[in-house]
Amino acid sequence: MKPWTAIMMVAILLSGAAFAAHDGEEVGVLGKRLMRALDLSVEQAAQVKEIRGKHRNTIAPLRAKVRKMREELLTALQDPQKGGDYQKSLNQKFTQLEAARAELNRGRFQVALEMREILSPEQMKKIKGLKAFRGMHHGGVDKEDDEK
Repeated sequence: MKPWTAIMMVAILLSGAAFAAHDGEEVGVLGKRLMRALDLSVEQAAQVKEIRGKHRNTIAPLRAKVRKMREELLTALQDPQKGGDYQKSLNQKFTQLEAARAELNRGRFQVALEMREILSPEQMKKIKGLKAFRGMHHGGVDKEDDEK
């Protein structure tokens, strides 16, 4: 796994778990396990909380928007209507969904850039070796955001 991929994975896992939390302050089970595995210092944990808080108001609404748009597109695809105008409508919905996904990914990438700054070289090496977290993005916290 490339270092930037590992950083993105951590940021997405931590941000996804954090933004999906019920009370808005908890990291969530996956995020807590990851934070323990990385053995974050008290200062790093505080920085992670700060980063999450800073991005919470943008990431969570984007995730909800993507989820809603995906559901609308899937519903529209199941509609028996046919014809050029309906095809155009479906293509437009798809293009809008892809733009929203790109916006969500840019937000996640911003989180990754900030997380990268607080992790030590040893912690970054640990990320590469965390087999338990490989693929969790696709099978765990944000699965619905990545289905195409």
